[in-house]
Amino acid sequence: MKKNRNHIKILIANLLKTLLVFFIVIDIWIGILYIKGNDFFQFYNVLILIFIAIIVYCVMDIWKNWIIKENCDFQAQETYILMLLNQKRYKEHIGLHLELLYTSLVLGKYDQSQQEIDKLKEWNNRLNNMQRFQLQLYNIDCMISMNKTASLKKELEKAEIALNKLQRVNNKTMQKVQMGIRLRRYLTEENWEDILKLLKEISKVSKNVTIYEQICIAYIQGKCDYELKNYKEAFEELRFVIKYGGSTKYVKLANCLLEKIPEKNLPEKISAKKYIRIKHGMNRKIFFLIISCFMVSLFNIVIYWWSQGKSIEEAYSKRYLCAENELTIFYQNNIGDYELVILNEDEKIAYCLFKETGGLNYKLIDSFRIDKNVENNQMELMETEMTESEKEFYQGNKIKQELWTVLIRFYKKNTIFNQENLAYVGITSSSMAENVTVNGNRVSIEQITDVNDLPLYLWRVENIDLKTNIQVEYEKQ
Repeated sequence: MKKNRNHIKILIANLLKTLLVFFIVIDIWIGILYIKGNDFFQFYNVLILIFIAIIVYCVMDIWKNWIIKENCDFQAQETYILMLLNQKRYKEHIGLHLELLYTSLVLGKYDQSQQEIDKLKEWNNRLNNMQRFQLQLYNIDCMISMNKTASLKKELEKAEIALNKLQRVNNKTMQKVQMGIRLRRYLTEENWEDILKLLKEISKVSKNVTIYEQICIAYIQGKCDYELKNYKEAFEELRFVIKYGGSTKYVKLANCLLEKIPEKNLPEKISAKKYIRIKHGMNRKIFFLIISCFMVSLFNIVIYWWSQGKSIEEAYSKRYLCAENELTIFYQNNIGDYELVILNEDEKIAYCLFKETGGLNYKLIDSFRIDKNVENNQMELMETEMTESEKEFYQGNKIKQELWTVLIRFYKKNTIFNQENLAYVGITSSSMAENVTVNGNRVSIEQITDVNDLPLYLWRVENIDLKTNIQVEYEKQ
Protein backbone atom coordinates (compact mmCIF):
# COMPACT_ATOMS: atom_id res chain seq x y z
CA MET A 1 0.00 0.00 0.00
CA LYS A 2 1.36 3.39 -1.02
CA LYS A 3 2.16 5.58 1.97
CA ASN A 4 0.21 8.82 2.17
CA ARG A 5 2.59 11.77 1.75
CA ASN A 6 -0.05 14.48 1.49
CA HIS A 7 1.05 16.03 4.79
CA ILE A 8 4.44 16.76 3.14
CA LYS A 9 2.63 18.47 0.27
CA ILE A 10 0.68 20.59 2.78
CA LEU A 11 3.96 21.49 4.51
CA ILE A 12 5.56 22.55 1.21
CA ALA A 13 2.49 24.58 0.22
CA ASN A 14 2.37 26.43 3.56
CA LEU A 15 6.13 27.06 3.57
CA LEU A 16 6.03 28.52 0.07
CA LYS A 17 3.02 30.67 0.96
CA THR A 18 4.91 32.12 3.95
CA LEU A 19 8.02 32.84 1.86
CA LEU A 20 5.89 34.45 -0.85
CA VAL A 21 4.26 36.77 1.68
CA PHE A 22 7.71 38.01 2.76
CA PHE A 23 8.72 38.34 -0.90
CA ILE A 24 5.62 40.42 -1.70
CA VAL A 25 6.21 42.72 1.31
CA ILE A 26 9.84 43.30 0.26
CA ASP A 27 8.80 43.93 -3.35
CA ILE A 28 6.21 46.48 -2.25
CA TRP A 29 8.92 48.32 -0.29
CA ILE A 30 11.25 48.23 -3.33
CA GLY A 31 8.39 49.44 -5.55
CA ILE A 32 7.85 52.45 -3.28
CA LEU A 33 11.55 53.32 -3.59
CA TYR A 34 11.31 53.18 -7.40
CA ILE A 35 8.27 55.49 -7.33
CA LYS A 36 10.21 57.96 -5.21
CA GLY A 37 13.05 57.73 -7.73
CA ASN A 38 10.59 58.37 -10.58
CA ASP A 39 11.60 55.05 -12.14
CA PHE A 40 8.19 53.77 -13.18
CA PHE A 41 9.71 51.25 -15.57
CA GLN A 42 11.36 49.36 -12.73
CA PHE A 43 8.23 49.87 -10.66
CA TYR A 44 6.21 47.99 -13.26
CA ASN A 45 8.84 45.25 -13.24
CA VAL A 46 8.32 44.98 -9.50
CA LEU A 47 4.56 44.82 -10.04
CA ILE A 48 5.06 41.90 -12.41
CA LEU A 49 7.08 40.07 -9.76
CA ILE A 50 4.38 40.79 -7.17
CA PHE A 51 1.63 39.40 -9.41
CA ILE A 52 3.75 36.34 -10.25
CA ALA A 53 4.20 35.79 -6.51
CA ILE A 54 0.45 36.15 -6.04
CA ILE A 55 -0.13 33.59 -8.82
CA VAL A 56 2.21 31.08 -7.16
CA TYR A 57 0.58 31.83 -3.78
CA CYS A 58 -2.87 31.10 -5.26
CA VAL A 59 -1.63 27.88 -6.84
CA MET A 60 -0.16 26.73 -3.51
CA ASP A 61 -3.37 27.64 -1.69
CA ILE A 62 -5.50 25.81 -4.26
CA TRP A 63 -3.18 22.80 -4.03
CA LYS A 64 -3.38 22.72 -0.23
CA ASN A 65 -7.15 23.20 -0.13
CA TRP A 66 -7.65 20.58 -2.83
CA ILE A 67 -5.87 18.02 -0.65
CA ILE A 68 -7.84 18.91 2.47
CA LYS A 69 -11.23 20.30 1.43
CA GLU A 70 -11.67 18.84 -2.07
CA ASN A 71 -9.97 15.46 -1.68
CA CYS A 72 -11.17 15.30 1.95
CA ASP A 73 -7.79 14.13 3.25
CA PHE A 74 -8.07 15.47 6.79
CA GLN A 75 -5.77 12.71 8.00
CA ALA A 76 -2.92 14.45 6.15
CA GLN A 77 -3.92 17.76 7.74
CA GLU A 78 -3.86 16.18 11.21
CA THR A 79 -0.39 14.68 10.58
CA TYR A 80 0.89 18.08 9.45
CA ILE A 81 -0.52 19.92 12.50
CA LEU A 82 0.84 17.35 14.95
CA MET A 83 4.24 17.61 13.26
CA LEU A 84 4.25 21.36 13.96
CA LEU A 85 2.93 21.04 17.51
CA ASN A 86 5.81 18.69 18.34
CA GLN A 87 8.12 21.65 17.83
CA LYS A 88 8.76 23.76 20.93
CA ARG A 89 7.89 27.13 19.32
CA TYR A 90 4.47 25.88 18.20
CA LYS A 91 3.58 23.88 21.30
CA GLU A 92 1.08 26.47 22.61
CA HIS A 93 0.06 28.00 19.27
CA ILE A 94 -3.67 28.85 19.63
CA GLY A 95 -4.44 28.77 15.92
CA LEU A 96 -2.88 25.34 15.44
CA HIS A 97 -4.71 23.87 18.44
CA LEU A 98 -8.02 25.23 17.11
CA GLU A 99 -7.24 23.70 13.72
CA LEU A 100 -6.37 20.38 15.37
CA LEU A 101 -9.66 20.48 17.28
CA TYR A 102 -11.60 21.08 14.06
CA THR A 103 -9.69 18.32 12.24
CA SER A 104 -10.22 15.85 15.10
CA LEU A 105 -13.98 16.47 14.93
CA VAL A 106 -13.98 15.86 11.17
CA LEU A 107 -12.05 12.60 11.65
CA GLY A 108 -14.35 11.49 14.47
CA LYS A 109 -11.53 11.42 17.09
CA TYR A 110 -13.67 12.75 19.93
CA ASP A 111 -11.28 11.90 22.78
CA GLN A 112 -8.61 14.02 21.10
CA SER A 113 -11.22 16.72 20.43
CA GLN A 114 -12.18 16.84 24.10
CA GLN A 115 -8.53 17.12 25.12
CA GLU A 116 -8.08 20.09 22.80
CA ILE A 117 -11.28 21.73 24.11
CA ASP A 118 -10.09 21.40 27.71
CA LYS A 119 -6.66 22.76 26.79
CA LEU A 120 -8.09 25.77 24.94
CA LYS A 121 -10.48 26.55 27.81
CA GLU A 122 -7.44 26.78 30.11
CA TRP A 123 -5.97 29.34 27.67
CA ASN A 124 -9.21 31.34 27.52
CA ASN A 125 -7.48 34.64 28.41
CA ARG A 126 -5.25 34.28 25.34
CA LEU A 127 -8.14 33.78 22.93
CA ASN A 128 -9.71 36.65 21.00
CA ASN A 129 -13.49 36.94 20.57
CA MET A 130 -13.53 35.10 17.25
CA GLN A 131 -11.43 32.24 18.64
CA ARG A 132 -13.71 31.96 21.69
CA PHE A 133 -16.73 31.78 19.38
CA GLN A 134 -15.07 29.08 17.26
CA LEU A 135 -14.26 27.11 20.41
CA GLN A 136 -17.92 27.31 21.49
CA LEU A 137 -19.15 25.98 18.14
CA TYR A 138 -16.57 23.15 18.12
CA ASN A 139 -17.55 22.26 21.70
CA ILE A 140 -21.23 22.07 20.64
CA ASP A 141 -20.29 19.85 17.67
CA CYS A 142 -18.33 17.58 19.98
CA MET A 143 -21.26 17.34 22.41
CA ILE A 144 -23.69 16.50 19.59
CA SER A 145 -21.35 13.83 18.20
CA MET A 146 -20.88 12.26 21.65
CA ASN A 147 -24.64 12.52 22.48
CA LYS A 148 -23.99 14.85 25.44
CA THR A 149 -27.32 16.64 25.12
CA ALA A 150 -27.89 17.67 28.75
CA SER A 151 -26.50 21.21 28.51
CA LEU A 152 -26.64 21.69 24.72
CA LYS A 153 -29.48 24.20 24.83
CA LYS A 154 -27.52 26.41 27.23
CA GLU A 155 -24.37 26.16 25.07
CA LEU A 156 -26.34 27.14 21.95
CA GLU A 157 -27.71 30.21 23.73
CA LYS A 158 -24.15 31.18 24.73
CA ALA A 159 -23.03 30.81 21.11
CA GLU A 160 -25.81 33.15 19.89
CA ILE A 161 -24.84 35.77 22.49
CA ALA A 162 -21.16 35.48 21.52
CA LEU A 163 -22.06 35.82 17.83
CA ASN A 164 -23.84 39.13 18.45
CA LYS A 165 -20.71 40.46 20.22
CA LEU A 166 -18.47 39.78 17.25
CA GLN A 167 -17.28 42.81 15.30
CA ARG A 168 -16.34 43.20 11.64
CA VAL A 169 -18.56 40.33 10.52
CA ASN A 170 -20.40 41.03 7.25
CA ASN A 171 -24.09 40.29 6.86
CA LYS A 172 -23.59 37.27 4.60
CA THR A 173 -21.18 35.60 7.03
CA MET A 174 -23.47 36.46 9.94
CA GLN A 175 -26.41 34.84 8.12
CA LYS A 176 -24.44 31.65 7.44
CA VAL A 177 -23.28 31.36 11.06
CA GLN A 178 -26.82 31.94 12.35
CA MET A 179 -28.05 29.18 10.06
CA GLY A 180 -25.26 26.95 11.39
CA ILE A 181 -26.44 27.52 14.98
CA ARG A 182 -30.06 26.80 13.96
CA LEU A 183 -28.91 23.59 12.26
CA ARG A 184 -27.16 22.46 15.41
CA ARG A 185 -30.31 23.17 17.45
CA TYR A 186 -32.50 21.18 15.05
CA LEU A 187 -30.02 18.28 15.14
CA THR A 188 -30.18 18.29 18.94
CA GLU A 189 -33.99 18.24 18.81
CA GLU A 190 -33.96 15.63 15.98
CA ASN A 191 -36.32 17.89 14.03
CA TRP A 192 -35.67 16.21 10.65
CA GLU A 193 -38.23 18.07 8.51
CA ASP A 194 -37.06 21.48 9.71
CA ILE A 195 -33.46 20.43 9.04
CA LEU A 196 -34.30 19.64 5.40
CA LYS A 197 -36.01 23.03 5.00
CA LEU A 198 -32.99 24.76 6.55
CA LEU A 199 -30.57 22.90 4.26
CA LYS A 200 -32.46 24.31 1.26
CA GLU A 201 -31.98 27.81 2.70
CA ILE A 202 -28.28 27.14 3.24
CA SER A 203 -27.84 25.94 -0.36
CA LYS A 204 -29.33 29.22 -1.62
CA VAL A 205 -26.75 31.37 0.20
CA SER A 206 -23.85 28.95 -0.36
CA LYS A 207 -23.33 28.94 -4.09
CA ASN A 208 -19.66 27.99 -4.12
CA VAL A 209 -18.84 25.29 -1.60
CA THR A 210 -16.05 22.75 -1.25
CA ILE A 211 -16.56 19.01 -1.65
CA TYR A 212 -16.14 18.60 2.10
CA GLU A 213 -18.99 21.03 2.72
CA GLN A 214 -21.07 19.11 0.20
CA ILE A 215 -20.24 15.90 2.07
CA CYS A 216 -21.46 17.40 5.36
CA ILE A 217 -24.73 18.56 3.80
CA ALA A 218 -25.22 15.27 1.93
CA TYR A 219 -24.76 13.23 5.12
CA ILE A 220 -27.22 15.36 7.11
CA GLN A 221 -29.73 15.14 4.24
CA GLY A 222 -29.20 11.39 4.05
CA LYS A 223 -29.68 11.10 7.82
CA CYS A 224 -32.91 13.12 7.67
CA ASP A 225 -34.26 11.12 4.70
CA TYR A 226 -33.43 7.89 6.49
CA GLU A 227 -35.25 8.96 9.67
CA LEU A 228 -38.23 10.08 7.56
CA LYS A 229 -38.10 6.70 5.70
CA ASN A 230 -37.29 8.34 2.36
CA TYR A 231 -34.86 5.52 1.64
CA LYS A 232 -34.23 6.16 -2.07
CA GLU A 233 -33.24 9.79 -1.41
CA ALA A 234 -31.18 8.71 1.60
CA PHE A 235 -29.36 6.09 -0.47
CA GLU A 236 -28.36 8.65 -3.12
CA GLU A 237 -27.01 11.12 -0.55
CA LEU A 238 -25.16 8.49 1.48
CA ARG A 239 -23.53 6.91 -1.57
CA PHE A 240 -22.22 10.36 -2.52
CA VAL A 241 -20.74 10.68 0.97
CA ILE A 242 -19.05 7.28 0.78
CA LYS A 243 -17.54 7.93 -2.64
CA TYR A 244 -16.11 11.40 -1.94
CA GLY A 245 -15.85 11.53 1.84
CA GLY A 246 -12.16 10.55 1.98
CA SER A 247 -10.86 10.15 5.54
CA THR A 248 -13.77 11.99 7.19
CA LYS A 249 -15.99 10.37 9.81
CA TYR A 250 -18.98 10.74 7.50
CA VAL A 251 -17.90 7.77 5.38
CA LYS A 252 -18.21 5.39 8.35
CA LEU A 253 -21.46 7.02 9.50
CA ALA A 254 -22.95 6.80 6.00
CA ASN A 255 -22.02 3.10 5.72
CA CYS A 256 -23.73 2.40 9.05
CA LEU A 257 -26.95 4.04 7.82
CA LEU A 258 -26.81 2.24 4.46
CA GLU A 259 -26.68 -1.09 6.25
CA LYS A 260 -29.93 -0.23 8.00
CA ILE A 261 -31.84 0.61 4.80
CA PRO A 262 -34.11 -2.28 3.72
CA GLU A 263 -32.74 -3.80 0.48
CA LYS A 264 -36.08 -3.62 -1.31
CA ASN A 265 -35.93 0.16 -1.05
CA LEU A 266 -32.49 0.51 -2.67
CA PRO A 267 -32.53 2.11 -6.15
CA GLU A 268 -30.94 0.29 -9.10
CA LYS A 269 -28.66 3.20 -9.93
CA ILE A 270 -27.64 6.58 -8.55
CA SER A 271 -28.94 9.74 -10.18
CA ALA A 272 -26.28 11.42 -12.32
CA LYS A 273 -27.19 14.87 -11.12
CA LYS A 274 -25.63 14.06 -7.78
CA TYR A 275 -22.16 14.13 -9.28
CA ILE A 276 -22.48 17.60 -10.79
CA ARG A 277 -21.70 19.11 -7.41
CA ILE A 278 -18.17 17.74 -7.52
CA LYS A 279 -17.27 20.53 -9.96
CA HIS A 280 -17.74 23.33 -7.44
CA GLY A 281 -15.39 24.72 -4.82
CA MET A 282 -12.46 26.72 -6.29
CA ASN A 283 -14.17 29.19 -8.61
CA ARG A 284 -13.16 32.38 -6.80
CA LYS A 285 -9.53 31.42 -6.37
CA ILE A 286 -9.24 30.29 -9.97
CA PHE A 287 -10.87 33.53 -11.12
CA PHE A 288 -8.36 35.53 -9.07
CA LEU A 289 -5.59 33.39 -10.54
CA ILE A 290 -6.75 34.21 -14.08
CA ILE A 291 -6.93 37.93 -13.26
CA SER A 292 -3.36 37.85 -11.89
CA CYS A 293 -2.11 36.11 -15.05
CA PHE A 294 -3.87 38.76 -17.13
CA MET A 295 -2.21 41.55 -15.12
CA VAL A 296 1.23 39.98 -15.63
CA SER A 297 0.62 39.85 -19.39
CA LEU A 298 -0.66 43.43 -19.42
CA PHE A 299 2.32 44.80 -17.51
CA ASN A 300 4.69 42.94 -19.82
CA ILE A 301 3.07 44.66 -22.79
CA VAL A 302 3.33 48.05 -21.03
CA ILE A 303 6.99 47.45 -20.20
CA TYR A 304 7.75 46.40 -23.78
CA TRP A 305 6.21 49.63 -25.07
CA TRP A 306 7.80 51.71 -22.32
CA SER A 307 11.33 50.50 -22.99
CA GLN A 308 11.50 51.47 -26.68
CA GLY A 309 11.62 54.68 -28.70
CA LYS A 310 12.52 56.01 -32.14
CA SER A 311 15.47 57.80 -30.57
CA ILE A 312 17.66 57.44 -27.51
CA GLU A 313 16.02 60.48 -25.93
CA GLU A 314 12.51 59.15 -26.59
CA ALA A 315 13.28 55.69 -25.15
CA TYR A 316 14.77 57.25 -22.02
CA SER A 317 11.98 59.82 -21.54
CA LYS A 318 9.28 57.11 -21.84
CA ARG A 319 10.97 55.07 -19.15
CA TYR A 320 11.51 57.87 -16.65
CA LEU A 321 8.54 60.08 -17.60
CA CYS A 322 10.65 63.16 -18.27
CA ALA A 323 10.65 65.77 -21.05
CA GLU A 324 12.51 64.51 -24.11
CA ASN A 325 13.65 68.00 -25.17
CA GLU A 326 15.29 68.59 -21.78
CA LEU A 327 17.73 65.70 -22.18
CA THR A 328 21.33 66.27 -23.22
CA ILE A 329 23.68 63.53 -24.42
CA PHE A 330 27.15 64.05 -22.93
CA TYR A 331 28.75 60.92 -24.33
CA GLN A 332 27.84 58.17 -26.79
CA ASN A 333 29.88 55.20 -27.97
CA ASN A 334 29.08 52.09 -29.98
CA ILE A 335 30.06 48.79 -28.33
CA GLY A 336 29.16 45.86 -30.57
CA ASP A 337 25.37 45.75 -30.90
CA TYR A 338 24.94 48.22 -28.05
CA GLU A 339 25.17 51.96 -27.47
CA LEU A 340 26.80 53.36 -24.35
CA VAL A 341 25.15 56.70 -23.61
CA ILE A 342 25.73 59.17 -20.78
CA LEU A 343 23.12 61.90 -20.64
CA ASN A 344 21.95 64.77 -18.51
CA GLU A 345 18.50 64.72 -16.88
CA ASP A 346 17.87 67.76 -14.69
CA GLU A 347 19.92 67.09 -11.52
CA LYS A 348 20.98 63.59 -12.55
CA ILE A 349 23.60 61.96 -14.72
CA ALA A 350 22.25 58.83 -16.38
CA TYR A 351 24.48 55.98 -17.55
CA CYS A 352 22.53 53.97 -20.11
CA LEU A 353 22.94 50.91 -22.26
CA PHE A 354 20.77 50.89 -25.39
CA LYS A 355 20.28 48.32 -28.13
CA GLU A 356 19.10 49.21 -31.59
CA THR A 357 16.07 47.15 -32.60
CA GLY A 358 14.26 46.77 -35.90
CA GLY A 359 13.06 49.93 -37.64
CA LEU A 360 15.78 52.14 -36.09
CA ASN A 361 14.15 51.90 -32.67
CA TYR A 362 16.16 51.97 -29.47
CA LYS A 363 15.53 49.78 -26.46
CA LEU A 364 16.83 50.79 -23.05
CA ILE A 365 18.54 47.67 -21.67
CA ASP A 366 19.93 49.05 -18.42
CA SER A 367 20.48 52.37 -16.70
CA PHE A 368 22.08 53.80 -13.61
CA ARG A 369 21.35 57.33 -12.42
CA ILE A 370 23.41 59.40 -10.02
CA ASP A 371 22.98 62.95 -8.68
CA LYS A 372 25.24 65.63 -10.17
CA ASN A 373 25.25 67.72 -7.02
CA VAL A 374 27.31 70.44 -8.75
CA GLU A 375 26.04 73.28 -6.61
CA ASN A 376 25.59 71.16 -3.49
CA ASN A 377 29.23 70.08 -3.46
CA GLN A 378 30.40 73.69 -3.60
CA MET A 379 27.96 74.87 -0.95
CA GLU A 380 28.89 72.08 1.46
CA LEU A 381 32.52 73.18 1.40
CA MET A 382 31.76 76.91 1.59
CA GLU A 383 29.58 76.50 4.67
CA THR A 384 32.11 74.45 6.63
CA GLU A 385 35.11 75.66 8.60
CA MET A 386 37.52 72.99 7.34
CA THR A 387 41.12 73.62 6.46
CA GLU A 388 42.24 73.31 2.86
CA SER A 389 43.81 69.94 3.63
CA GLU A 390 40.58 68.70 5.21
CA LYS A 391 38.54 69.96 2.27
CA GLU A 392 40.78 68.12 -0.15
CA PHE A 393 40.50 64.94 1.91
CA TYR A 394 36.70 65.31 1.98
CA GLN A 395 36.48 65.96 -1.78
CA GLY A 396 38.92 63.17 -2.52
CA ASN A 397 36.82 60.61 -0.67
CA LYS A 398 33.66 61.87 -2.35
CA ILE A 399 35.03 61.65 -5.88
CA LYS A 400 36.59 58.27 -5.11
CA GLN A 401 33.21 56.94 -3.93
CA GLU A 402 31.48 58.43 -6.98
CA LEU A 403 33.74 56.69 -9.49
CA TRP A 404 33.66 53.40 -7.61
CA THR A 405 29.83 53.47 -7.57
CA VAL A 406 29.58 54.04 -11.33
CA LEU A 407 32.12 51.30 -12.12
CA ILE A 408 30.43 48.76 -9.86
CA ARG A 409 26.74 49.54 -10.35
CA PHE A 410 26.85 50.11 -14.10
CA TYR A 411 29.95 48.85 -15.84
CA LYS A 412 30.67 45.75 -13.79
CA LYS A 413 26.97 44.88 -13.69
CA ASN A 414 26.76 44.59 -17.50
CA THR A 415 28.98 41.87 -18.96
CA ILE A 416 29.10 43.66 -22.33
CA PHE A 417 31.69 46.01 -20.80
CA ASN A 418 34.00 43.19 -19.74
CA GLN A 419 36.30 43.62 -22.74
CA GLU A 420 39.98 44.26 -23.28
CA ASN A 421 41.14 47.71 -24.39
CA LEU A 422 37.82 49.29 -23.45
CA ALA A 423 37.75 52.77 -21.95
CA TYR A 424 35.38 53.36 -19.03
CA VAL A 425 34.01 56.88 -18.91
CA GLY A 426 31.82 58.98 -16.66
CA ILE A 427 30.78 62.49 -15.72
CA THR A 428 31.86 64.35 -12.58
CA SER A 429 31.65 67.87 -11.24
CA SER A 430 35.12 67.74 -9.66
CA SER A 431 38.42 68.30 -11.47
CA MET A 432 40.05 66.37 -8.65
CA ALA A 433 39.06 63.15 -10.46
CA GLU A 434 42.42 63.40 -12.24
CA ASN A 435 44.06 62.48 -8.93
CA VAL A 436 42.18 59.18 -8.77
CA THR A 437 43.58 55.78 -9.75
CA VAL A 438 41.54 52.65 -10.49
CA ASN A 439 43.44 49.39 -9.95
CA GLY A 440 46.64 51.43 -10.34
CA ASN A 441 45.55 53.14 -13.61
CA ARG A 442 45.25 56.91 -13.48
CA VAL A 443 42.00 58.62 -14.45
CA SER A 444 42.16 61.31 -17.13
CA ILE A 445 39.63 64.16 -17.40
CA GLU A 446 38.48 66.85 -19.82
CA GLN A 447 35.98 69.62 -19.31
CA ILE A 448 32.93 69.16 -21.52
CA THR A 449 30.30 71.70 -20.41
CA ASP A 450 29.12 74.18 -17.78
CA VAL A 451 26.00 73.78 -15.62
CA ASN A 452 24.96 77.00 -13.90
CA ASP A 453 28.45 78.43 -14.58
CA LEU A 454 30.03 75.39 -12.90
CA PRO A 455 32.07 72.93 -14.99
CA LEU A 456 31.41 69.25 -15.67
CA TYR A 457 34.20 66.88 -16.59
CA LEU A 458 34.37 63.68 -18.60
CA TRP A 459 36.59 61.17 -16.81
CA ARG A 460 38.18 58.20 -18.52
CA VAL A 461 40.13 55.17 -17.33
CA GLU A 462 41.51 52.22 -19.34
CA ASN A 463 43.05 48.77 -18.90
CA ILE A 464 40.75 47.61 -16.08
CA ASP A 465 39.73 44.01 -15.54
CA LEU A 466 36.16 44.15 -14.25
CA LYS A 467 36.35 40.53 -13.13
CA THR A 468 38.75 41.54 -10.35
CA ASN A 469 38.00 43.67 -7.31
CA ILE A 470 37.78 47.35 -8.18
CA GLN A 471 40.22 49.36 -6.07
CA VAL A 472 39.75 53.15 -6.30
CA GLU A 473 42.36 55.37 -4.61
CA TYR A 474 42.80 59.13 -4.29
CA GLU A 475 46.35 60.48 -4.41
CA LYS A 476 46.64 63.74 -2.49
CA GLN A 477 48.44 66.51 -4.35
